[in-house]
Amino acid sequence: MKIYQLRTISNPQYAHIHAQMGQNIDNGGKLQVCWDNYLAKGNNISDWCYSSYLICVRHVAELLMDKFSGLSLAELEWRKNPIEECVKNVKRLKWLPKEPVDMVHIFSTKEVLPLKESTIEYGTSVINGRPCIQQIHGGAEWSLVTKSITPRNRDMGLFISEKDIVDSDFFRPANTPILLCKEYVKSELEQIGYKNLIFLEVGEIIS
Repeated sequence: MKIYQLRTISNPQYAHIHAQMGQNIDNGGKLQVCWDNYLAKGNNISDWCYSSYLICVRHVAELLMDKFSGLSLAELEWRKNPIEECVKNVKRLKWLPKEPVDMVHIFSTKEVLPLKESTIEYGTSVINGRPCIQQIHGGAEWSLVTKSITPRNRDMGLFISEKDIVDSDFFRPANTPILLCKEYVKSELEQIGYKNLIFLEVGEIIS
């Protein structure tokens, strides 16, 4: 069974969210965010919002948590973009949504250790100083230039033991803040047709 990573993509017509990497949201912490003006040209709200974290509208997160296992959510703590603070008329900011939006950060509480066959590169977590995955070599990748997915290289990527995730639909590598899911989960979510969400094949589950 294949493993897929959930990713959001940058579509200029939708609003974007800026969130500083390395925030610690353990023990119920909130994720500090603001609206991002760098890539966004419009202020439409999609099901999933482009950011360095996985952020979606609340009803999507609640639906997934009711249906699948291994998920949790963190509340957002909204800050103002510095441009909002100094502009005379915020209505002129085309990238700024005009009404409050109820969104949350969604992540997995189920951590697993990759098998030794995995082609991964480790670095050091800025949150706790422990090893975390920096790169999955051979996994599928999204190109901002061509707006397309480069397929995964066969026999490369992230390999996880089936017994470690038998009771979890969503999961993540130990101490690494990426969200992974099983193949049937990806198929079900694709049928729903969420906006601004893609799935990258990054490895396999080994029985």
